[in-house]
Amino acid sequence: MLVGDGDPALSTCALDIHFARKLITPDQHKSGSKFAQLRQANFGKVYSQSNLSKMLVGSNKYQTSVTSSEPTRREIHNHRYYREANNYLMKNGGANILKIVIDMVGYDQRPRYLINIYQPINKTILEQFRKGLNLLSIFFTTPFRKMVGK
Repeated sequence: MLVGDGDPALSTCALDIHFARKLITPDQHKSGSKFAQLRQANFGKVYSQSNLSKMLVGSNKYQTSVTSSEPTRREIHNHRYYREANNYLMKNGGANILKIVIDMVGYDQRPRYLINIYQPINKTILEQFRKGLNLLSIFFTTPFRKMVGK
């Protein structure tokens, strides 16, 4: 019911459902997926494996491990890239488009029209979501140094 004739494997999140129903283009889906990956790299998952592994590591209760609180270069880059993508959306699309993209891609909040294929599509929300994904596509296809300078 979520994807109609689309691929049932694409029924896991709002972004994939939009793509399975052909409401967004492959480029929009790709840019939304990249934004989701950056968001996950910055904020992690709800049930992070790293937290569980910290509890399970070292069966010897006297063994101490040293963890570094300094972020890696990759973490710094991901944080900056995500922050700049947010800023680009806000500057070129406005707060409403930024909120819609974060809600659907980051939090998987699904608008009513994604409940099943028979719900009427809210064209305003869909167009704002598409605009946000188009802006992300521009942001991700432009070299990062050129986009933010230095």
